[in-house]
Amino acid sequence: MFNKIIFLFFVILLIFKTLKINKQWETFVHGWYTPTDISDDYDNMKLYDALGVDKLATQEEIKKAYRKLSKKYHPDKMKDQSQNNRFNEIAEAYEILGDEDKRRVYDEQGFEAAKNMDTNKMNTDPSDHFSMYETFFGGGFKKEEIKKAPNLTIHIDLNLEQLYNGELFSVEFTRDVNCLRMDECIVKRKECSGKGYVTVTQQVAPGFIMQNKKRDDNCIDKQKGWKRNCSYCPNGMQEEQAVNLTLEIEKGMKNNDKIIFEKKGKQEIGYENGDVIFIIQTKKHKTYERINNDLHQFYQISLKDALLGFSKNIEHISGSTININKQSITHHNEILKVHNKGMPIKNTNRYGDLYIKFLIQFPESLTNKQKEVIADIL
Repeated sequence: MFNKIIFLFFVILLIFKTLKINKQWETFVHGWYTPTDISDDYDNMKLYDALGVDKLATQEEIKKAYRKLSKKYHPDKMKDQSQNNRFNEIAEAYEILGDEDKRRVYDEQGFEAAKNMDTNKMNTDPSDHFSMYETFFGGGFKKEEIKKAPNLTIHIDLNLEQLYNGELFSVEFTRDVNCLRMDECIVKRKECSGKGYVTVTQQVAPGFIMQNKKRDDNCIDKQKGWKRNCSYCPNGMQEEQAVNLTLEIEKGMKNNDKIIFEKKGKQEIGYENGDVIFIIQTKKHKTYERINNDLHQFYQISLKDALLGFSKNIEHISGSTININKQSITHHNEILKVHNKGMPIKNTNRYGDLYIKFLIQFPESLTNKQKEVIADIL
């Protein structure tokens, strides 16, 4: 009679396990029946301890524990950055225990078996913990990585006069844009894991699933594919479009300064538009060399002017003239500094300085009379 009672007891437990009536009963049954193919890393309490719940916890209790702990240990709230590992542990525990299928595999076969059910392993990409946090809370602490199409970079050659005076002009270029009726050519493909890749799932052993990514150019985004030979977009996903933009060259802009037009660049399906970036390149000037906000130039004078002094009007980059008056002896390679005659300093009312280096033009020969005069003077 006693043996029949025990037999009946085990039959009832087995029925509860098979029908999965209650997770607590299922865990209780696991206490009587544990599979033999458990991995060496098996620890049936490690993840439960990370969330501070017991093994009989319901899914609602697990979710509540994750909500509380992830807020408490989120890196944006923690002054001690060493606590980041605690946040990752909490997220990793919920990633498995919050999924009934993964939780079952974890209880039966251990951590590695549960982790291998998903290609995107959280221990290899900690940023996934933030993605899961965002999905769970629907906002709050945001660590968002925006997918963006490549930027279009265009170099423009400008002379010093344009950079001194400022200028407005138009630039026309072509960019790749999405086909106008691309939505008609997009089909749902669950196996697409992102742009250019599909996820292939294989069962390598009982309880062990391997997922690999393979190249597939027809995948354009997660779970989205491109319909080949789609009549709505006969030239493919992309087509060229002419764009005209007006550039404002500010006074005082420098070599390698950038003018950025946000989201005016290349388009790609599933991505935010790229930017158009114009990079200023300064043409070589026949008179001036620019060093930061200062201008440098050479100026030739005769030996007579060098000795006796001179007053000359010099044409300036602004289009006006400046008077140089020097009545003392001028030495070869001597430099004269003229204040506020350099380049405009961007976003100010100030200017750099102009540096004039004098080059003395010596006569190729002297007459005897000239030599006698010079000898008498010296």
